[in-house]
Amino acid sequence: MTDTMMAEYMSPEDMALMQAEAEAAALEAERARLASIDVKPMRRMVDDFRDGTDVARQRAEMCRDYFDDKQLDTKKLAALRRARQPQIIRNEIKPAINGVLGILTQAKVDPRAYPRNPTDEDAADVASKTLRYIGDQNRLHKKKIDCAENYLIEGATGAVVECDGENILINRIRYEELIYDPRSREADFSDARYMGIGKWLAEDDLAKLYPMFAQDLPLVYSSNWGDMSLTTMQDRPDNLAECWADTKKRRIFVVEMYHREDEWMRTVFYAAGVLDQTPSPYLDDYQNPCNPIVASSCNVNRENERYGLVASMLSQQDELNAYASRLLHLTNSRQLQVTDPNLPPDVDADTARKEAARADGLLPTGYSIVPTSDLTAGASAMMQDARQALVRQAPTPAVLADASASSQSGRSRLVLQQAGMTEIARCLGRLEDFETSIYHQCWMRARQFWQEPKFIRVTGMEGKADFVQLNAPEVDPQTGQPVVDPSTQQMKITNKLADWDIDIEVQTVPDTANLQAEQFEAMAPMFPGLQQAFGPEVAFNVALALSSMPDKQEVKDIIKESQGGDDPQAQQMAQMQQQMQQMQTELGMRAAQADIAETESKTALNVAKANQAEADVVVKAADMQARDMGLMG
Repeated sequence: MTDTMMAEYMSPEDMALMQAEAEAAALEAERARLASIDVKPMRRMVDDFRDGTDVARQRAEMCRDYFDDKQLDTKKLAALRRARQPQIIRNEIKPAINGVLGILTQAKVDPRAYPRNPTDEDAADVASKTLRYIGDQNRLHKKKIDCAENYLIEGATGAVVECDGENILINRIRYEELIYDPRSREADFSDARYMGIGKWLAEDDLAKLYPMFAQDLPLVYSSNWGDMSLTTMQDRPDNLAECWADTKKRRIFVVEMYHREDEWMRTVFYAAGVLDQTPSPYLDDYQNPCNPIVASSCNVNRENERYGLVASMLSQQDELNAYASRLLHLTNSRQLQVTDPNLPPDVDADTARKEAARADGLLPTGYSIVPTSDLTAGASAMMQDARQALVRQAPTPAVLADASASSQSGRSRLVLQQAGMTEIARCLGRLEDFETSIYHQCWMRARQFWQEPKFIRVTGMEGKADFVQLNAPEVDPQTGQPVVDPSTQQMKITNKLADWDIDIEVQTVPDTANLQAEQFEAMAPMFPGLQQAFGPEVAFNVALALSSMPDKQEVKDIIKESQGGDDPQAQQMAQMQQQMQQMQTELGMRAAQADIAETESKTALNVAKANQAEADVVVKAADMQARDMGLMG
């Protein structure tokens, strides 16, 4: 008897019980499958990462401390106390890094999709709006600045692009949670065999996520999983001896690892076992499982150690602090010299030191102050040199200058900014590639998971909301029925993301006038001439093509709709109206030319009359002079 026939004779209670038993059997089978997976190779990946990046991560911790004004360790403080020097910190690292972050904050970017085929221009426009929608929903620009902070200070950053079924999520990976293959040599980790995220989770929270392993979780506290005391992987610990389990706070270190075997696999595990393992649920452009983690590093040395801009500032910062402390010590101190060997018996050296240290002190007889201007000048010069070395690694004043200066054009400011950022252009270029890779991952998630009709809202020109429908069934306007493709016998879909093949780039949107805007301003005086020569429509199309206005296609659609869309009769009427307007323009131009000719003829007549009057005056004057001469004779 088949299951269908049995269901006809079973009560609802029996059917529910049978379904529950089937679900329990499936869970037990899944539990047995995961329990059979050896977790040791996964733990070795984390151990390999720990051992291979220990030096780099310790240096990254120091870079973070220097950025946060923690620049004097115990040894330096003890040396300053012995020398009786003040504890001075002149932090030039923080303004340098904040200057770069400020530039990135102002230089917002927009994703732009480009068609690979000439017929896909409309698809590229919809793809651009889709990517912009995903970025706006995730506040990607803010997350990019947070990633850039780790990128510039610690030297590496990462993000994971996932999907919860409906929404595409871009989650930043904190530096202390990023796990990667230490043998990777590329700055973008493209050659890494595994990448992952390590987090501390409370035992009860982990039990809710994986209830079938709830009874096994306490076993992690009773075993020795090896000393893994790398502080950079600990979640603000209290000098933990192990990194896999926190017995006092009942927390467990859990890793979500994407590793490349025959294909990319996703494994979630802790020290005692595997919680989940499947092929990566995210597909690439070729429909193969891929790694959804995007990461980048600022610099990579020959030992595969990754470091940021702060690493090269540490020695100059120590030098600056040392000379600042020394200069302040020299300024507040006095050296005394005995000038009279026969000092009074009641005057000793301690009294002279106390008086010399006072602002209104009176030196005893027999002592004089030794000038230390040479030491002060030398310390001041060396401190300025150290400061200049630090300032050189920051954005130049041309970059950080006020962009509102009216005497400079947008192009001039852009040239100054590019010149001021030249020395770190390579690092910023890698950060831009990092953002482009994130958008590429977003596009792959959208193609894979957005299969149903969906509306997206994009802020268009003038702040208006622009709604675009994705995967929309094409409907016949006459019958109201879906249109079927005769070749495939399937319903035609408009804006189907899965069928599009595009290229993605990230373009910076400057906050000042750029070169294109200035070229448009230079071309603007020529538009009236174009209108007279070719008509208003051609002039408007040329102006729209040269402008930097977003959503140009929307403007074209509005014009097309006002002209009747695809209706031939409406288009013919629009053409006739346009011809009539052109004829009126020509008639107006001819009337204006006639008025000009009439004015010119009147002007010429008036000039002739004036010349004739002047000639008559000259003739009369000559006659009068002749008569006067005759009378005199």
